[in-house]
Amino acid sequence: MWNLYSFCHNNPVTYWDPNGAIVRTDEVGYGVIKATMGDEVLAKNISWNEKTGLIDVNRSIRTDNTNYIALMQLVDSPQKIMVSVTDKVVYADRRNEIKAGIILRLLEDLEAPGIMLPPRHGRKDDIMVNVKDYILCAVANMTDKSFQAQTLAEELYGHAWLYVQGLPYLHEPGSQGSGLDKNGFVNRYIGLITERKY
Repeated sequence: MWNLYSFCHNNPVTYWDPNGAIVRTDEVGYGVIKATMGDEVLAKNISWNEKTGLIDVNRSIRTDNTNYIALMQLVDSPQKIMVSVTDKVVYADRRNEIKAGIILRLLEDLEAPGIMLPPRHGRKDDIMVNVKDYILCAVANMTDKSFQAQTLAEELYGHAWLYVQGLPYLHEPGSQGSGLDKNGFVNRYIGLITERKY
């Protein structure tokens, strides 16, 4: 049975979640999330709670900005999501019998400086997963803040949003598992995000 005291680390006064918002980050991540809007006025409608790390959005604003709409839907979804600006992440490979976490250096080991790792106990076909039970959207520390915002947008509003919606979310073509991009759907969807101005 779900217990409010467990959810709040036995401190429901400090750690309460009145609207189901479960997108967390730190101050640096908050800045990058705001930059993903590509619009300073719209970015002012995103808030961050310093004590809990929770992101929230102004739901009364009308906009056609798909990044803002996706963020609002992620904040309102029951899926926990962590946004992190870091140079390394730890993941687990379900194909590997070794249960230890594997360190992945974003700038050295990947073609792109960002990654979305699904939760450890997510879909059955997930291979590379976060070592925790939340979606991790990580982007590397970069001097090019526009590219950093674009990279996080791809991971958060592309891969994570698709994952939460139960849709294919990986780029790789293939025939195994529902998470693989058999028809190029994910690439087309992410391409729309990449075309925005950041």
